Amino acid sequence: MCIRDSSATDGVAHFFWKYHDPTHPLYNPEEAANYGDTILEVYRRCDRRIGELLERLEAEGGCNVLVVSDHGQGQLGPQAIHLNLWLEQQGLLGFRSNNGGGTLGVKLNTLASHAVQRGKRSLYGRIRFQTLTKLRRLWPDSLRTRLGAETFFPDVDWSHTRAYSEELRGNIWINLRGRDPQGIVEPGAEYEALRDRIIAELPDLVDSQTGAKPIRKVWRREELFNGPYLERFPDLIVEADYPDMFKPHGTYLGPQAVRQLTQAEMAQRAITGCHRMNGIFIAWGPDVAPGERLNDAALIDVAPTVLRLLGQPIPQEMDGHVLSQALRPEALAGLRTVSLAELGFDGAGGEVSFTDAEADYVSERLAGLG
Repeated sequence: MCIRDSSATDGVAHFFWKYHDPTHPLYNPEEAANYGDTILEVYRRCDRRIGELLERLEAEGGCNVLVVSDHGQGQLGPQAIHLNLWLEQQGLLGFRSNNGGGTLGVKLNTLASHAVQRGKRSLYGRIRFQTLTKLRRLWPDSLRTRLGAETFFPDVDWSHTRAYSEELRGNIWINLRGRDPQGIVEPGAEYEALRDRIIAELPDLVDSQTGAKPIRKVWRREELFNGPYLERFPDLIVEADYPDMFKPHGTYLGPQAVRQLTQAEMAQRAITGCHRMNGIFIAWGPDVAPGERLNDAALIDVAPTVLRLLGQPIPQEMDGHVLSQALRPEALAGLRTVSLAELGFDGAGGEVSFTDAEADYVSERLAGLG
């Protein structure tokens, strides 16, 4: 089994997409003449290296090779979704009025795309999210645990807020009584009814300029995730045509919860390409069934498939399943699952212990991810 990774294919798509894609709003033919082949050239070089690797492995007796991406790439277009503005328009999110009126029905045309940017702006509005995350790591636990949503959204009227979003990757939190410091939504029937309402209504959000409905689906968190830390996830996960529709776009003064960014707004962004939900999975080697096409493979299926190719047992508790269709029948012989207890775990959330070298490696990899 060969394991390698490449960040070049990711970075080049983020920064060179506008030169590659004639349909991108920032496409410039003169610039494209200089940089339009950059993405293709990175892939050509990767393809050559993969070819060299396969030739070498075949000469040495063969080895199973998987080419896997955890996402695809596409155009970072002009679409922008302002979840907090939509929630405010539905009467689910309230703000304190600058003029002292304090009424929930005050029309807020100065709602920012990321948290609230009117009057005194939130920390989210002033500091990049990644920088803020790094700063929070430096704060003592006693302070960090007290910095809840009300600190980062200083203009929110929590007594009149039933749901809100950080507007990062599409998430909605319910202001739940008993869990949140100023929660007003009762757990149980009221909580579920509110989630049902948002799930039913948000996908009908229409871009008035294009007529498109960019929200594909709103998921309950338990539909996508499970485990002991489920309660830390947002109550609702919003899936749009692509995740970057929810990212900050600066101060927005209009009334549309979904809109098209201007050329000037798009030019201010550092990247012009962004992730897509569907990636790739390619398998090659002596244990791989040639010519098969997988239509329902998921990222969580990669780990159990790799364990099978390595001849290792698969923990029953592991998410995903072996992509049996991709493997030869003889490679599936003797396939067995075991419990974590059989593998040496105590079955009650026992932790894996790392050597110092392993811990340093993990820390280095996580640092590379920001």
